[in-house]
Amino acid sequence: MEYDNRNSGVLFKNDRKQKDTDPAYTGSYTNSDGVQHYLSAWINQDGSGKTYMKLKTSLKSDHQNQSSQSTPPQPEPSFAEDIPF
Repeated sequence: MEYDNRNSGVLFKNDRKQKDTDPAYTGSYTNSDGVQHYLSAWINQDGSGKTYMKLKTSLKSDHQNQSSQSTPPQPEPSFAEDIPF
């Protein structure tokens, strides 16, 4: 039987944190439909000093689409004009 990792995820301590606004933990999870998400967590304190984690999610496919859109497509080279015969 194959392992079903839907509705589960993982967080790791963010070793690349450079500024206070960067998340303390990062990771990913898969929802019940099998869609993968990035997961970020910040450790905060409320007014009474109680510690809590603030979470943010984003679709992995959104990040992949943004990175592919940031590089404009290059035109295909035309080799037909370079052939001397």
